[in-house]
Amino acid sequence: MKYFYIFFFSIGLLINVKAQDSTSSKKIREFHMALSGFSNISTQIKYKTQIGAKSFFKVGLINLYYYENAVSNSGAANIKSRQFSAGLEIGLEFRTNLYNQFAFYHGPNMNFSYQGNETKTSSPYSSNGFSRYTAGIPYTLGLLFNIKNHFYFTAEINPGIYYSIQNNSNNSNFNVGFNNQLGSFALAYRL
Repeated sequence: MKYFYIFFFSIGLLINVKAQDSTSSKKIREFHMALSGFSNISTQIKYKTQIGAKSFFKVGLINLYYYENAVSNSGAANIKSRQFSAGLEIGLEFRTNLYNQFAFYHGPNMNFSYQGNETKTSSPYSSNGFSRYTAGIPYTLGLLFNIKNHFYFTAEINPGIYYSIQNNSNNSNFNVGFNNQLGSFALAYRL
């Protein structure tokens, strides 16, 4: 019975020492709010959680965009158009500290997005538009800058391979390269 108490006392002591160890750290969790694109600015919201010493898992909503325009002409046709898009992204991220406040990060992602466009004319009435579905495998390259305590600024680009299908013409295309809708600047908050 004596060994039983010594065993549990030792386990309790090890758990207490481990809980007080300043070298063991909590997993980092971050929320990112990003703006991307140059002509049509879209929003991205991402959540990142640490899964290893220098690796993170991320999931996010990308290409969040809505635009509506109405033109009323006296004696002519009224034109109303709208564009919208939304997408989902998951991926991995690997970080390397460059300097005190700077870090470089990179990693593979998978994403899927939907984009729609509608145009309606009143006189004579006509309506047309398209829907585009895009799947991609981009590779993120970015820089992370520590602004203050829990706040960070990031800038990234996402070269990759993309496949898209557009429904108005029943054609599909295959693209490789940079996409300015997937390059972004973000403000991040670390928990």
